[in-house]
Amino acid sequence: MLWLADVDGRRLLGATTTAHGTTSVEFTSAAPQAAGASAAVLASGAPVVLLDTGRSVQVYAYRQEDAALVPVPGEDGAQYSFSLGFTPHGTGLTCAPAGDGLHLYGVDARQEGGSWTVTRTEVVVDANRVHARNGATETVASGVRADDPAVAAAHGTTCGQAAEVAVEPRS
Repeated sequence: MLWLADVDGRRLLGATTTAHGTTSVEFTSAAPQAAGASAAVLASGAPVVLLDTGRSVQVYAYRQEDAALVPVPGEDGAQYSFSLGFTPHGTGLTCAPAGDGLHLYGVDARQEGGSWTVTRTEVVVDANRVHARNGATETVASGVRADDPAVAAAHGTTCGQAAEVAVEPRS
């Protein structure tokens, strides 16, 4: 079970399992809205937690060994995160099933002239949850209108059939 809490001004993302107990990690965000979190097991075998703070989505991994939620670093050593359109590095994320399981993608919808182009870049989180790296980029749609479903889907955070499972309580 994933959960979010505010404990004496500290914002916490937590996970509780029957086999490994409870763990949490503190997070910060300048976004005014409540955070949300969802979890998925990727094709690599990595169990990831996606923390959506409204402007970006940070990637955490759940480690059973020490029952811990840990930030997943990118190749630059900083915690891997997805932009939700607030930087020039993407407009959302999505997960898509393939023959070997669920794959995680950063998506980007960009207007060029009067039409839109949507690309997606696979984000590979290794099975040991040691790091995330960008994989291949492909064009999902090109020359489409703003109301095209591909453009709408590129402005959000969906991970396959996984619904948002935890929403931060806000006063």
